[in-house]
Amino acid sequence: MVSDKRVSEILAYENDHGFHETCAHFGITPESLQRYERLKNFHKVKQPKILLLDIETAPIVGTFWRIGRKVSLTHENITKDWFIICWSARWLFNEDTMGECVTSQEAVDGDDERIMRILWNLLESADILIGHNIAGFDLPKINTRFMVNDIMPPTPAMVLDTLSAAKAHSFSSNKLDFLGMLVTRKGKLKTEYDLWKRCLRGEQEALDYMLKYCKEDSLLLEEVYLFLRPYMRSHPNLSLMADVKELTCGVCLSPGMVEVGDYYTGVNKYVSYRCPNCGALARGRKTTLSKNQSKLILNTGLRTL
Repeated sequence: MVSDKRVSEILAYENDHGFHETCAHFGITPESLQRYERLKNFHKVKQPKILLLDIETAPIVGTFWRIGRKVSLTHENITKDWFIICWSARWLFNEDTMGECVTSQEAVDGDDERIMRILWNLLESADILIGHNIAGFDLPKINTRFMVNDIMPPTPAMVLDTLSAAKAHSFSSNKLDFLGMLVTRKGKLKTEYDLWKRCLRGEQEALDYMLKYCKEDSLLLEEVYLFLRPYMRSHPNLSLMADVKELTCGVCLSPGMVEVGDYYTGVNKYVSYRCPNCGALARGRKTTLSKNQSKLILNTGLRTL
């Protein structure tokens, strides 16, 4: 990971020479420089450990008599159960993308115990887990393989699902590939079903590409998360996990929250704020109404017979 001193040096150079010249001078990508720009707005407090996560699973292999819409299959048709081929993960704003993939022999045997034990140690240290359909797919799959491999459950972490966050809006598609193209003009790596079949046969080239595909998804996930972040109504309040000393954005931990007006509930009024870094909105916790004013406010909308 790049040191804070190095980041400061790069950003100071950018102030004098501009974005593109800075990339060329230090030999860094535009995405890396944008990441450093986000970091400069972070408050110097204890940061929660936010892990972006993605997995790739093998298909179930089975035998059957025919194909069609009304084919009835049971567990007796399974000849080889699914397993996790690989996983990738990255700490938010960290340049390093971690990942593990089964070996050629492990793929043939359907044995993911080794990579699952490594993943367990990673999950154990995370405060927040982020993934695209992580609640509906990744975590159920991960926990199932933990159980199958006789691995105890990791300590619970807060979960943030970017698929659910995207569904709260009206994108033409909520797929990570589409959202990635929207945000970065770059989607997922191209794959075909044959790649999964080759992985099942233990072909090393296919396994290597699968891990690369998975890691690229983690990179894309970070950009999509940052794009959706200010609009997430259920985003975890990071201020609860940090030693904040002033009004701080609960979404990105930046200081300097700006008052933008009043926020009204059914019976109360509060000050509303906007983050100067990520743009997220928040409100104060104490009402701005006096006790006498509060006494005069009635709760409307009672249910009638």
